Amino acid sequence: MLFEIFKSRKSTKIPFINCSPTWCIAWGAVDASYEGIAWRDEKVAVILPPKASGFLTEKLAISSGEQFVVVGDVWLTNQAQLLQKLGIEPNSFALNPLQLVAHLWEQWGFECLNQLVGIFALVVWDREKQVLWLVRDRVGARTLYYTTKLRQVASF
Repeated sequence: MLFEIFKSRKSTKIPFINCSPTWCIAWGAVDASYEGIAWRDEKVAVILPPKASGFLTEKLAISSGEQFVVVGDVWLTNQAQLLQKLGIEPNSFALNPLQLVAHLWEQWGFECLNQLVGIFALVVWDREKQVLWLVRDRVGARTLYYTTKLRQVASF
C-alpha cells in the first residue's frame, strides 16, 4: 500500500513559531483601560502592540470625511494609476498606500477593491453604517486572522 512507507518514519516535531501581530482590531465594548489602544470609538478600537506604536501613521488612516477608518498593511503596485483616477498628481501625493485606500474607499466604497493591485490585509470601519469590512488581497499574500473570542476581531 502506498501509505505503508510513512508508518516506519518517525514524526518530526515542528517548532512553535511565535507570530505577533502588528495590529489588532477589537469590535464591541472595549474597556478604556485596554493596553495599546491607538484609536477608538464606541464600537471599534485599533490596538497596536508596543513595538508597533511608533508606526501609527503606517497602520491607521482615516478618510478625509472621517467616515472610514482603515487599518492594515498595504503594498500597491498600481499606486500611480489609482492616484490618477482620483485626479491627484502622483508626485504631489506624499501619503502612504493605506491613506490612498482610505481616499479610494470614500470615493467608491468596497468597489475600489477591484482596482487594487498588490499585497494587502486591512480592515475598514464605516463609522456611519457601523459596518466592519475585513479585506485581503486575492492571492492571500498578507494573512488576516480573525476570532470571535476575547473581543479581538482581526489582526495581522
